[in-house]
Amino acid sequence: MYIESIEIYGFKTFVNNTKFILSKGITCIVGPNGSGKSNIVDAIRFLFGENRLSLLRAGESSDLIFAGSTSKEPMNVASVKIVINNEDKILPIKTPRVIIERRIIRGKETKYIVNGNDSSLQSVQEIFKSSNIFGLTHAIVGQGRIEEILIAKPEEKKNIIDRVAGITDLRKRKEEAKKKLEETEENLAKASVALSSVKSEYDRVLREAKKVHIYYALTSELKSFEEKFYGLKLAKLRNELSTLKIGLAEKKKEESDIQKNMLEVKGKYEELSKKLEETQTLFEIQNQKREELTIKKNKLSNNIDSIKNLIEIKEKELTELNLRKERLEKTKSYILFDIEKNKQNIEKLKQEQLNIENEENVLKAQFTMKKNERDALEEEYNKFNRVLEQRESERVQIERKISAFEKELEFLKRKSDELEHKIIPLRDLKPIDLSLIDSELEKVNISIDEKKKIIEDKEKEIAVLEFRIKTLKNILDSATIPSFKDGTLGKLLNINKNLFGLKDYFEGVVVRSVNEIKKGNAKKYFLDLPLANNNEDNHGLEPISEVIGVNSKFLTGIFYTETLDEAIEKFKELQGKTFIRKIVTGDGYVVLSPFEVERSSGINVEEEHQYNAMLLELQTLKALVQDERVALNVLENRRRNLLNEQTNAKDIERKILERERLEDELEKNKSEIERLKNLLTELKNERGEKLKLNASFDFSKLTNIRDQTDKLKDEISKILMRKREIELKIQNIEKENSELQRRIESIERDLIELEEKKENILKEIDENEHTLNSQIALLNETELELKAISSEIEKVKSELNALKGQEGNLRIMLEKLNDEKESVRGAIERIELSIAKIEVNISNLLSELEEKGLKEVLVSEGLLEENLKKEIERLKSEIGSLQPLDFTSIDKEGELKANYEEKKIVFDDIVSAKKELEKYIEDLERTIKTKFESTFDSLNKHFERIFLEIFGDGEAKIEKIIDEFSEVKGVEISVRLPFKKKQPLSVLSGGEKSLVALAFLFAIFEVNPSPFYVLDEVDAALDDENVYKFGKLLENMSKKSQLIVITHNKQTMEKANVLYGITMEEAGVSKVVSLKFA
Repeated sequence: MYIESIEIYGFKTFVNNTKFILSKGITCIVGPNGSGKSNIVDAIRFLFGENRLSLLRAGESSDLIFAGSTSKEPMNVASVKIVINNEDKILPIKTPRVIIERRIIRGKETKYIVNGNDSSLQSVQEIFKSSNIFGLTHAIVGQGRIEEILIAKPEEKKNIIDRVAGITDLRKRKEEAKKKLEETEENLAKASVALSSVKSEYDRVLREAKKVHIYYALTSELKSFEEKFYGLKLAKLRNELSTLKIGLAEKKKEESDIQKNMLEVKGKYEELSKKLEETQTLFEIQNQKREELTIKKNKLSNNIDSIKNLIEIKEKELTELNLRKERLEKTKSYILFDIEKNKQNIEKLKQEQLNIENEENVLKAQFTMKKNERDALEEEYNKFNRVLEQRESERVQIERKISAFEKELEFLKRKSDELEHKIIPLRDLKPIDLSLIDSELEKVNISIDEKKKIIEDKEKEIAVLEFRIKTLKNILDSATIPSFKDGTLGKLLNINKNLFGLKDYFEGVVVRSVNEIKKGNAKKYFLDLPLANNNEDNHGLEPISEVIGVNSKFLTGIFYTETLDEAIEKFKELQGKTFIRKIVTGDGYVVLSPFEVERSSGINVEEEHQYNAMLLELQTLKALVQDERVALNVLENRRRNLLNEQTNAKDIERKILERERLEDELEKNKSEIERLKNLLTELKNERGEKLKLNASFDFSKLTNIRDQTDKLKDEISKILMRKREIELKIQNIEKENSELQRRIESIERDLIELEEKKENILKEIDENEHTLNSQIALLNETELELKAISSEIEKVKSELNALKGQEGNLRIMLEKLNDEKESVRGAIERIELSIAKIEVNISNLLSELEEKGLKEVLVSEGLLEENLKKEIERLKSEIGSLQPLDFTSIDKEGELKANYEEKKIVFDDIVSAKKELEKYIEDLERTIKTKFESTFDSLNKHFERIFLEIFGDGEAKIEKIIDEFSEVKGVEISVRLPFKKKQPLSVLSGGEKSLVALAFLFAIFEVNPSPFYVLDEVDAALDDENVYKFGKLLENMSKKSQLIVITHNKQTMEKANVLYGITMEEAGVSKVVSLKFA
């Protein structure tokens, strides 16, 4: 892959389309200062994606476009194009040649064209990156920048090595990974807090759910007894209910008649509503049609405006085409004048060329005679010189080999010592069988899981047992005959029997005012009010089931108020009107009705045996759990030990492998040391043989003849140079005439194309005007239709208002009938209320049965009501001991479990992501360090080799600068020139600095080669001897990469395969001549 050509048009001083056909090897560009040579470098930078105006030597982007001269107008566009030979398919494009062009238009963005298709900067950079084209900053070395490498700070020199090694992108990825790691750690902290919160709530709900499950088991049994109890009462009172409803018949008949009248009026009302609805629908349809016509009108107006704008745009385009045609015709006349002028100049130059050729023939004859005489002496001198050079060259080569082998031998000895030092602590290590540890670890893990399962099952049994024990204990505690203080409900009611679960009730103080409650310390009080009949009306009280959001029959009769004062007032107000068990207040009090006390009964003392048996079972279970926990701790300690043994075994295995590798490397080093010692002995013996030589030669005669031939040669060179300049002028003028002729042809084609465009635009204008007229006509029709539909809408609107008035009259009639019905309904309710007072007991039973959600069951006549009451009170006591209960815990249990598991998965995923990021950062750091060390070592070797090639002797190396954290913070270049001591780079001469910088630069080229290099006057500070060395570097590099060199030096020019000269045709306009060597 190589660049076949570079084409520049309108870029800075290159006005005309200038094409450089490049050699695969070295292409040199020469010319006087200010002729525009460096603009070629800027053009190459621009093409390969450079956007920094400082590197392109421009103040703003428009400076890249030709700004005009005294005879040439400014240009509005500039382009740089290259043709890359891709026959070896290195670029990721299938074509054998890749043409890439970058254009910039004044006042607009730049754009890329690849093989004739538009592309982007990013796409083009991907193409270049795939083959490392100008992958390094120093692949293009600008004018005066060669020594900047030496004066750069150590950190900047290290950055150069980082870019060579490709570490810069890795560092960016590492910083991005660190930011992601910080975000992940924040997310992990948030996930941990969320998980802890959910876990705490989940554990609480799980405990509550267990209590609720026990509650449901007890309530199911309670429900069965209550159904029998209520069934027994209902069986006695069922016959009385049927006879009490006859008195309602007459009022209900009257109510039925009113209902019929209401239905007739309602039928008329519905008929009128239907007609009203039809009229409303017609109104809406017509209104919708009006909206559609309005939209159509607006759309037509917009279309008319768009067509007018389009006609105006086309007329502007037509004006621009006429102006462009005038400019092209004017340009054509200027070009014809230039062609005629160039033809006259060619004739003058050909006559001058003939005179020079005659003078050249005379000088060549004289030179040939002197050259034959010189050649004979030169041959004799060359024989003598070759012997000297051969011996000296052989000696120098032997000295270099000896020096290199001695350094390598010293390095290997140091390395062997280091390897010995590393091997010593690893010699006694022996491998450990990991399979045994893994097998035992697996068994221990299985045992731990089994123990945990046993403990979990037993703890569940303990929880159920503890609850049963607590319930029985409450029963047993209440078995003693209570003694109540004066003023308490227990004392006033003379309670002298065991009433389980109600001891705290009886100890509550009976009060008659709020002030009495606020003086006491207790939180539970009983209101001294008699029990009376009630109905379902709550009279403003808020049921507790609505407050806590739980609908349960067991909360029947329990209400809520905000304050204690409000609770007392409600009790007094609702006496005999509604069923109240207790009122809970928002400020922390509970007020109970004496009805709760009257429903209590005694306890079964035989529960004590069951209580003792449960205590013994509980003790046994806790001991078993404790034993299992001890066994679990032993197993977990064993697992920790096994994990430590596993880690230790893996570490030993890794160290043994490292020891074997170090021993192999040490053995290789020892063999290499012996080989180098033998080679050094041989080379030192050979060096002694090369130091002897006897020969002589008289240089005076050769010097004299050389002066004579050189003088003639200079005169001939001057003649040839003049002749070549004339030939180049003729070629350039002829080339310019050809280019001008092509431009005339191009202008004529453009004129024809402009005429065709003009005809097309005129045709489009006519078509648009025709469309405009048709749209205006359609708009007029739409406006007439819109006016007609608006008139119809007003008529329908009047009819709609009349129907609404009739609807209002019918509604008033319905309201009057409804008032009569309500009056009759009130009379019926009063009758029913009177009946309810007689049969209050039946109403209460039915109400309770319905409120508690119980079924009505048939019971046998022999069943005793007293026995049923005893069982019911026992079950209620057990249920009461479970309070408080969270009935929502059962619904929440599954949801919270899923939520907990989901958050646990998220937490585990974040932990896993954090570990992956940490490993990724460690891998990046390891890769960065490895790449830097590898590149540093390779760069050091190439730098030392190229330095010796340039200077023949001395030392050169790149040294690391280590910071306090043992990290490489910078690098510095250290050199010792031949026959000199080590000196700072700042005290070297300009030429020496340039050569050292070139050695470092070409070492970079060797480590990470680019297919092409551009060097702008990097040999400016070199003398003739050092330029010769620079030329050798170019020759070697040209075997691997293509070189474009801008220079003033003749010796550098001699290395070129193609030579281009840059001159100034006029101020601000560059001109090119070329010369290709065989």
